[in-house]
Amino acid sequence: MSKKLKLAAIGASLFSTFSFANIYIGNVKFQDNYVIPDPTGKPFLIEYTLFGSQPGHPQGFVEFNLSLNGTPTSLSLGKDPVQINCGTNGCVPVNRSRFYRVYGSSMDHFTRDYLSNLCTPTKFQVIGRYNGTSSLSHNEITLGGNGKPDWFLSSGFMTPSNIPIGYPESIRIKYTVENSNCKEYPILPEVGFFLANTNQQPIHYFGSIPALGGSGSQHEVNISLQHLNLPVGKYHIILLADVHRSVDEKDETNNFGTFALHVYDPAQQGSSVHNSAIDKLNTLDNKPVSTAFSNQFDAARFHSSKSSIDALNEVTEDSIK
Repeated sequence: MSKKLKLAAIGASLFSTFSFANIYIGNVKFQDNYVIPDPTGKPFLIEYTLFGSQPGHPQGFVEFNLSLNGTPTSLSLGKDPVQINCGTNGCVPVNRSRFYRVYGSSMDHFTRDYLSNLCTPTKFQVIGRYNGTSSLSHNEITLGGNGKPDWFLSSGFMTPSNIPIGYPESIRIKYTVENSNCKEYPILPEVGFFLANTNQQPIHYFGSIPALGGSGSQHEVNISLQHLNLPVGKYHIILLADVHRSVDEKDETNNFGTFALHVYDPAQQGSSVHNSAIDKLNTLDNKPVSTAFSNQFDAARFHSSKSSIDALNEVTEDSIK
């Protein structure tokens, strides 16, 4: 599933401004030029200074956001409460120079998710805002780089889903495989095709079709079942994204999609035969798939026969932009 970095509109200067307030923020910087692959796992420090005094009581916290290429973003690093002493001569900060420690828990959900899924290390500055003023750091922090792709089957249909014994034609499957993260990842997966029983245990492996691009692709394939001589019964056609396990994914448990297949005897056709000739892709109700379940399909693929693989034929393909 990909997230876009939202740029926050800001009218004030990125450097210290204090034309509308007497207590203002300045000298915002990271304490070190940190390089942190997992920003949610290791804290880092922001240093800043509050200057000036004013008659009325100002706001009680400083807000911090990341800035990318000098442009403020909506990636929030949280708020730091400040202490203000107010007396007959006005209000002043208790401690002018302060440190704010950023933890994963101090970030909002959007920020944590975005930084954790960054595929390449990215340099950020920090902007601090207080009392209508703002200050941008001159140094940078490098965050991210631990993000991984996440391939999954998003949609599809199969026709026909009901076939007689010895069906001489091919079944047609149209499906979409997508990637929700790290779309510049250099390795693309292949989608594998299996015949399975009603317990989703593999019976035959038909082969695989490679994805076309980092975002994903749409495909249409024909599969011949005639050489299998399937008896009357209910089966599944199962699609497995990254069938060769060539991609190190963020989530390895969401790669399966299934179609229901019914083989019937025309001489005994009756009410037990499904009326629909088309079946939609079922992604196993989005339930996580166990390693043991996945291993069954590895074994079926390794023991596949040449005749089974020859039964798979791609008709059309189109990459997702």
